[in-house]
Amino acid sequence: MPNGIWNKDTYLMDVSESDKKRAAMTFDMLEAIHKAVKNQPDKCIHIMDSKIKDNNKLHRKINLGISGGSGAVIVAAFEAVKAFIMK
Repeated sequence: MPNGIWNKDTYLMDVSESDKKRAAMTFDMLEAIHKAVKNQPDKCIHIMDSKIKDNNKLHRKINLGISGGSGAVIVAAFEAVKAFIMK
């Protein structure tokens, strides 16, 4: 079979006459699957973008900051308020 060329003629090139009908149906089935799957990446990109957007909305509500310093400041402020109230 020639490199990189996949059409019905090259697929059926070495098939015997008795198996040609079955091989042709197999090629048609593979071609239909290829056409059905071809647009899946666009659907996957849309689904993943919406999942990322939802995930970002969830994490922004409880975000303590990217660096450890801002988180430490928030914890220290909480401890100071707690110590002041408990006094």
